[in-house]
Amino acid sequence: MAHGFSACPILSRSFAARPCPRPKPPDFLPGILLLTRAIDDADQAFARAKAAGATILQEPEDRDYGSREFICQDPEGNLWCLGTYWPKVA
Repeated sequence: MAHGFSACPILSRSFAARPCPRPKPPDFLPGILLLTRAIDDADQAFARAKAAGATILQEPEDRDYGSREFICQDPEGNLWCLGTYWPKVA
């Protein structure tokens, strides 16, 4: 949980570090997760992730399917794709 950014719990509101129990190997291999999360405000989440020390892999970008999203990596090596696209179920 270096830099106050962690994949657990998933996207805390402030990206602040919180105690998080970690499974012991071999149940947990750091840096192999790709997590996708729908959010309300991609620019605000981007600013918080960057300030918390996330490595930015893609700046916020508007997609042709209606999402504004960005990709970052936390200090544990996990990738996060955060965007506003939230498909509706008919």
